[in-house]
Amino acid sequence: MKTVRRWTVVPWLFLGIGIMLGGKWAYEELGWGGYWAWDPVENAAFMPWLTGTAFLHSIMIQEKKDILKVWNMVLIILTFTLSIFGTFLTRSGVISSVHSFTASSIGPLFFAYVCLVLIGSLAVMFWNLDQLKSESRIESVVSRESSFLINNVIFVGLCFAVFWGTVFPVISEAVRGTKISVGPPWFNSVNVPIFLTLLLLTGIGPLIAWRKASAGYLKRIFFIPSLSAILTAIFLVIFGMRNVYAIISFSLSAFVLMTIITEFHRGARARMKSNGEQYFTAMLHLTQRNKRRYGGYIVHFAVVLIFIGVTGSAFDKDIKINLREGQGETIGRYEVVYNGYETSRDAHKEVLQANVVLKINDRSVKTLQPQRHFYFANEQPTTEVAVYNTFAEDFYVVLNNVDSEAKAASFEIFVKPLVIWVWIGGVLLAIGTLIALLPNKKEIELRPAQKEKDEAEEELVTT
Repeated sequence: MKTVRRWTVVPWLFLGIGIMLGGKWAYEELGWGGYWAWDPVENAAFMPWLTGTAFLHSIMIQEKKDILKVWNMVLIILTFTLSIFGTFLTRSGVISSVHSFTASSIGPLFFAYVCLVLIGSLAVMFWNLDQLKSESRIESVVSRESSFLINNVIFVGLCFAVFWGTVFPVISEAVRGTKISVGPPWFNSVNVPIFLTLLLLTGIGPLIAWRKASAGYLKRIFFIPSLSAILTAIFLVIFGMRNVYAIISFSLSAFVLMTIITEFHRGARARMKSNGEQYFTAMLHLTQRNKRRYGGYIVHFAVVLIFIGVTGSAFDKDIKINLREGQGETIGRYEVVYNGYETSRDAHKEVLQANVVLKINDRSVKTLQPQRHFYFANEQPTTEVAVYNTFAEDFYVVLNNVDSEAKAASFEIFVKPLVIWVWIGGVLLAIGTLIALLPNKKEIELRPAQKEKDEAEEELVTT
């Protein structure tokens, strides 16, 4: 099982990095102020990542309890099939996307191949069904096995929602003769509650006991995280936040962060008690001794940061302005002053660059230089945005047009709270995954005495 998990984690990691880099590229290059638009090609990459995530969780249950074998086979078949299906969506031309390639005659043949892969894989699984039966069963609803299974079902449900929204225009055209588009509002209304449920389970699943968790254990382990979530919600409401989903998201983020911090703290205290180590030394050694477990916690921490960054988009501000040279405009705590433009050209393109001074509290903090590129070959303009990044928010400037006669320029400006945490979370997710992939010291020929000591420490952490 460990070998299977590692062979799955590596492509899962690279797919996640690709999704994150794609979002970063869209944010900085396309000039529409966002990083995710539920585009069909984006969804094509996201769907196998979701089922792969479900598999990586449920394979732990199979490894520990020897159950969910058939379910895991279904998940890995879905993950591979969706990967091939994503290639079909991108190359066939059946869907409209800014990322898709020109329609190809290979589309029908490729779709037949996707169906063959799915049907063939399921047939092999059913043929060997007797070998996949498990003697063990989930003993209690209130257990880690149960919470992971619920997590799996929700991941698959989320994947189906994304799949349905992606292919619905094709289905509607085939059935009714009219293509009905499904945009971000539909995806957000359906998927946001599912995402929030997954966020809650991110905090519950790893900490709940195997087999059956007692009421006393649940109270002890989740009291502080629950209190932090409640206090966060009260704090946000007092300070004027009224977006229900945002309040829930921030509160659940506080819940999950506190569960992770508490778990690291309990583990470090256990090592301090058994080894007499200093606190931070104990925490470092704790991670080294069980990289898979604590690397997973780092991944969950990263996921929370991404949730925080995405939730910030609920408070985005967007304004379009026209400024003459030397004229300024106040936008919240910011002031922008247009200081003219410059032009340059090379063999391939002409570049138009505006100079915009950004001020905060009457103090200049940066000169932003958004650009428009006009490529001679395809006779199409492209944008190069200018962004002022802080941990609190991004100030994002797009140059729309320049009127040389009037010495004026038009801009679209976005103020985007917390977006930097999406990128920080993405980097941390990769780091946590790499840590989880590394073998533990106790897997590399530990002395029996040391192995017993490590197992005793782990027992202290989980009791």
